[in-house]
Amino acid sequence: NDTGRARTAMQTMLQHVPYALLPVDREWRLTFGNDKAEAFLGAVPTTLIGSTLWNACPHLVGTDVEVQLRHAMSSPGGTSFEGHLASDNSWYEVSAEPIAEGLNVFFRSVCVR
Repeated sequence: NDTGRARTAMQTMLQHVPYALLPVDREWRLTFGNDKAEAFLGAVPTTLIGSTLWNACPHLVGTDVEVQLRHAMSSPGGTSFEGHLASDNSWYEVSAEPIAEGLNVFFRSVCVR
């Protein structure tokens, strides 16, 4: 049907964005993960669908990145920021955009020190 084809086309397109894409629902459960998310997660994204972002990415818990993402979930305009993760001593560009189902979260590594 047309809906299934449109969803497949969208998922194919999302595999090619230059960011790790991790959409979550309102309970922070992962609903998708593109190929670039695998390196960020340390696992194949499809194995983590349904897990909370915080369980899938424990290195985010307690960081400024977590604070910013939680704020973005309740902010109509979303947010973009750079965040440092001590777990791999890397800086990431992070963008979080509210969607009807929850939040689209994008990560892109910008610097490793």
